[in-house]
Amino acid sequence: MGNILRKEPEILELHQLPNHYKNLIMSIEALPGIKVGQNNLNNPFNKIVDTWHGIFIFFTVNDTNNEGLFFLARCLSNRYWEHGHKWRIELEVGDQTSNDQPRPLTYFIYRPILKNDNVSESEISEEFQSLIKNMNYHYYHEKFMIDFKLNKDSYHLEDELCFDRNIKLKDLGV
Repeated sequence: MGNILRKEPEILELHQLPNHYKNLIMSIEALPGIKVGQNNLNNPFNKIVDTWHGIFIFFTVNDTNNEGLFFLARCLSNRYWEHGHKWRIELEVGDQTSNDQPRPLTYFIYRPILKNDNVSESEISEEFQSLIKNMNYHYYHEKFMIDFKLNKDSYHLEDELCFDRNIKLKDLGV
């Protein structure tokens, strides 16, 4: 246990999600310039497969800081992650702008899952845990961070044990 990439999103209610889903969302939220939005993870796994044909995690990227997007894309790449060939980041354009997003771009992480793929929820959980591990590996990889001029101070780190304890207390209403 130690300091890991983790930040609780401001807009999401995470208490109803399984831990492996929560931890991935909080790891993505810890990246600079990224705000996690909606997802389909609060549904039963069979509905995720039958209705959406995969996992969707929507997020926005701050127009002035795309460092977190670069970091996430690197961590999801099949060159740097064993499951990267199954996952991708996609981009959608909308019609409504806001003060913090003058260009209505929404990104989403997509992990397609078709019925005939025979992928279990435990396999997806292992992929989530593997991605979190890969993200933390990249954060602590000094040469990677230095070579790409990534500012370690702009990433949100938490002590894993203390953070998990506080989340459990929060979930209990304490």
